[in-house]
Amino acid sequence: MAANLIGKIVAMRKEGMTYAAITKATGIPAHVVFGACVAAGVNGSVRITDSIRDSVLSLRKKGFIIRDIAKKTGLSVQLVTDICKTAGVKKPKIQGTIREVRVRNAKFAERNLKMAAMREQGNTVTEIAESFGVSRQRVHQITGKMSRVYKTSECAVCGMVYLRKDRRWKGKHCSNKCGRKGMSIAKINTDAKWSRKGFVTLKCCGCGKEFERSNYIESISSLKNKSDRKYCSQLCYRTNMLPRVKNDGR
Repeated sequence: MAANLIGKIVAMRKEGMTYAAITKATGIPAHVVFGACVAAGVNGSVRITDSIRDSVLSLRKKGFIIRDIAKKTGLSVQLVTDICKTAGVKKPKIQGTIREVRVRNAKFAERNLKMAAMREQGNTVTEIAESFGVSRQRVHQITGKMSRVYKTSECAVCGMVYLRKDRRWKGKHCSNKCGRKGMSIAKINTDAKWSRKGFVTLKCCGCGKEFERSNYIESISSLKNKSDRKYCSQLCYRTNMLPRVKNDGR
């Protein structure tokens, strides 16, 4: 190997580049690069300079993930993780109110639809990730979710139109906050299905007496018992229902 090429490899290693990055930059096999660094005595741990540390921290503050930073700087994933952990720099969280975050998510929805369309056309996950500037894992998550069947629905509390899964159980709220608010409204409303303050008048199948039961209890009993036969007490149930069951031979 030429002396100038060895000097170039050693210089790149001293700058903090990993063996894989040097191999990619020079086109020399990894074992040859490792041997040259061992012969020059620079095969130890990478020395982190202030410029390398500043570039890593600046990329992290901008929101880049660890793997993309390692790819851009030529460092290992573990080394980038150690630098960020030592400096106490984490990936910035999305700031803003709930409404602002929803608007921001709505902007990402158009991007997600484009990703799903490209995936259906036959583009690979790597190609989509490079075109949109995200990781391959993120593309896989988005396209996997978009392949499911979704339907639009309107929130019963705030009126926001959102996407929900097409399943048997139909959600009525866009978030847990609206769900809790909707439940509190339903408990106060006397006409609501799960209200504890609303009552329904029923007729006992045993004694024929009319009695009242809360909407909440009636909803629970309707889930367990699909029959239309209602009883005012356990005494009526045992007196009228149990003999019938024994006579039917069940």
